[in-house]
Amino acid sequence: DVNHGSAHLLRASFESASFVVREAAEQFPLINGERSSIYLAGGIVRSRHIVQMRADILGRSIFASKESNLSLQGAAILGFIAAGMYGNFEEARSAIKSELEIINPNEANMEIYNDIYEKWITNRKKMFN
Repeated sequence: DVNHGSAHLLRASFESASFVVREAAEQFPLINGERSSIYLAGGIVRSRHIVQMRADILGRSIFASKESNLSLQGAAILGFIAAGMYGNFEEARSAIKSELEIINPNEANMEIYNDIYEKWITNRKKMFN
C-alpha cells in the first residue's frame, strides 16, 4: 500500500517479533504446567512504547530491567555465583541492585492484538505448512 511508509514497516516488524514470542510463550505451560513470568532485558527496554506493545501482545505483565546494557551485569552475576558469594541468580541480582519495572498490558490494546494475532497465526500457518 502506498500509504504505508518506513514507520509502518518498522512497527509491523516489532509486532511480528512479539507475535513470535507470544507463540513460544503460549507453549510454556505445556512444558512445565504453569504460566511463566516474562522478563525483558537488553536494548529493547530503551523503548517504553515497544515494551508496552510486547505486554499488550502477550497479554501479561512484563518484568523489564531498567538497565539496557546488561552484559557486564550478567557477567558479574555469574562471577558472584561461580565464586560462591551468592547461592543463586536472584540473590546475586538483588545484590547488584538490578531493578525491574512492571509493565502491565493495556486491556483495549490487548483485545485488538488478540484479533490481529489470530489472523497472523492463520496466515503464518498457510505460508509455512
